[in-house]
Amino acid sequence: MNRIRQTISVALVFAMLSIGLTAVQAQRRPYRMNDRQVGELIRRVEASADKFRATIDGALDRSRYDGTRSEDNINTFIQNFENSTDQLRDRFNRRVSVASDVEQVLRQAEFINSFMLNNRLNRAAQSDWAMVRTDLNALGSAYGVNWRWNQQGTIGGGSTTTTTLPYRLGDPQLRQIIQRIENRTDRFRASVDTALDRSRYDGTRAENNINSFIRDFENATDTLRDRFNSRNSATGDVEGVLQRAAYIDEFMRRNNLTRRAENDWLLLRTDLNELASAYNVAWNWNTNNTLPNTGGGGGGVYASAGLTGTYRLDPSRSDNARDVAARATANLPYNQRQRINDNIMTRLDSPDMLAIERRGNSVTIASSRAPQTTFDADGIERREQLPNGSTARVAARLNGERLIVSSAGDRETDFNVTFEPLDGGRSLRVTREIWNDRIGTSPVVVRNIYNRTSDAAQWNVYTGAQTYPSETGSVNTATGDYVIPNGQTIVATLNTDLTTKTSQVGDRFTMTVREPSQFEGAVIE
Repeated sequence: MNRIRQTISVALVFAMLSIGLTAVQAQRRPYRMNDRQVGELIRRVEASADKFRATIDGALDRSRYDGTRSEDNINTFIQNFENSTDQLRDRFNRRVSVASDVEQVLRQAEFINSFMLNNRLNRAAQSDWAMVRTDLNALGSAYGVNWRWNQQGTIGGGSTTTTTLPYRLGDPQLRQIIQRIENRTDRFRASVDTALDRSRYDGTRAENNINSFIRDFENATDTLRDRFNSRNSATGDVEGVLQRAAYIDEFMRRNNLTRRAENDWLLLRTDLNELASAYNVAWNWNTNNTLPNTGGGGGGVYASAGLTGTYRLDPSRSDNARDVAARATANLPYNQRQRINDNIMTRLDSPDMLAIERRGNSVTIASSRAPQTTFDADGIERREQLPNGSTARVAARLNGERLIVSSAGDRETDFNVTFEPLDGGRSLRVTREIWNDRIGTSPVVVRNIYNRTSDAAQWNVYTGAQTYPSETGSVNTATGDYVIPNGQTIVATLNTDLTTKTSQVGDRFTMTVREPSQFEGAVIE
């Protein structure tokens, strides 16, 4: 395999993993302004919404609506609107907001708008709501959402943006498939419970494993259903369901249970195949199940105590990055606090999945946010140019089974990351330290715990680069480290003039890729 931008492989992979650098902020965004301007728009919406809530509370208390169902309704509408705004804020801070997040905010605001049209409150409440609407229009425009407010006092505003659904079937057909999967999952769980209670697996780690796999699968299915109902489902949601189903499938292949349990699983697999086809997901049960044998004698899937494996974030045992960032910035002046908080959150937000493979001093790592990249953990410090133009001194080393990666040279991108197996290899602790000159010399530290889901590194944890629509309607991919297959023909344009008169052996030069389209814009050094 050949690698583009190999000279920054170590630093960039940790940036893509959200473990240190802010270089990923260079990726294209779904909005037409810069981050600071969009952040200010969201803050304006939040501030005007807070003012509106205060005035409407006072207006309702002095009106005939006080203590009535109408008051309950508008309070519910405002709460839902605030929740959707909070979600937009959170996704914007994590650099994953899209136009549909703004549309959800506007849909919730439409309920309030209809209430205000149908119910006469005081002038202050009307004026404050008009201000909220003005800010929402500006926010919609920034994300390319042209919202039409309903002027008739009925629910039914709408966006003029066109959304391409990620599935082939009609909503009723797809809803039926999801419902069928949920029903057959309930039936399969019951038959497996009965089969395990009557088998040699009863009370063993194998029983705990399959129960955990089914629970994760049910959670993924619930997430898909909720996102489908809100019209936000994507192929990644279906892939998440299928990946968790693969663990169950492997268990069923390697452990003989009752005929009823096996038949129930086959029926459920048939429905999952239909779901994959509906979302255009190419799924092969024979190649995607890489879970090790959960084993006849009740042995678990967690036999290895080393780094190699696949891991899922356990939020219940991990630090909350938002709380850590809030504590770190609590003493800053108000006009700086949000900006520094956003910067810290960007660098501390964690991927949901990690895959790591160690072969001697060679380490390959991937996450749900970045494809696999290989580097040498040999303790040698290397100077690497970062995408923002600064230079860092990066070193990766192994201390037993602990992997330690550090970068120094620019306070805005400096980091230390430690990967440390725990509980005999059943979990992995990832400790990140970052710095920001605005909050002093002490690092901001976040510790996350990941539970091992496989002894093997499953590289399909990364399902593709996040894409964002540009203003012209084309699709742009996030910047990052690309891996291309041997034999791939690439057309590139030199960025530096090369002549036999002036060029010397060892001179560096760069080229920008033009073809194929999936690598367009990448820089070869």
